Amino acid sequence: RCKRRSHRGAEPARNRRQPDMARIPGQREKSGVGDGNEKDKDQGIALVVSQVRKMFSIIKSGYHLGMKLYLARHGKAVPQDVDPDCPLSGNGEEEIKNLASSLSQSGVQVSHVAHSGKTRARQTAQILAGSIAPGAAVTAIKGLKPMDPVEPAAKMVAGFKEDTLLVGHLPFMEELLSLLVAGDKEAGVAQFTTGAVACLKLDDDGNFSMIWMTTPESLGLS
Repeated sequence: RCKRRSHRGAEPARNRRQPDMARIPGQREKSGVGDGNEKDKDQGIALVVSQVRKMFSIIKSGYHLGMKLYLARHGKAVPQDVDPDCPLSGNGEEEIKNLASSLSQSGVQVSHVAHSGKTRARQTAQILAGSIAPGAAVTAIKGLKPMDPVEPAAKMVAGFKEDTLLVGHLPFMEELLSLLVAGDKEAGVAQFTTGAVACLKLDDDGNFSMIWMTTPESLGLS
């Protein structure tokens, strides 16, 4: 007679120890943990190296990270047929004074102030400087007049080491802002009404971005 086989005491298949798979000598065990950590570590080092190189490249190009550039248009001026020199009108002067006080209270401070040399721009720059750049020299520089090309000015600001205010005119200020922020002077990034001030900041990639823009109207000063 065939004897009946007994399965009593047989080890369940799920509990049986599986034989070790043969590995090629020197082959790294694919645990998924060590490999992931090593890969993440290598990627992290590569990222840091890339960022350091980028930073040195930006500094070498002349830009100073975190530098703020303020672009302003002069205040309301007397019409040319009334005064060919077009100084600030009484209302325009009052608006700029109130604007200067508001900027100062908001913590805006700059180390340098420059303007186009035209009377209305010079007066605006002097009033603003009294509040946000006390003691700083207010100078006229070339290249900020209404119809001047903006490309030289864009290169000029690359050499600024400290927060600076530039006061000018239309269409120059709108074109300079667009060139710095969008890379295209015709981009129409923002409109400069009289007395408008835009704050630009240099980011880690060496690009300018507009942080904010204010006008006498938006502050309820006109």
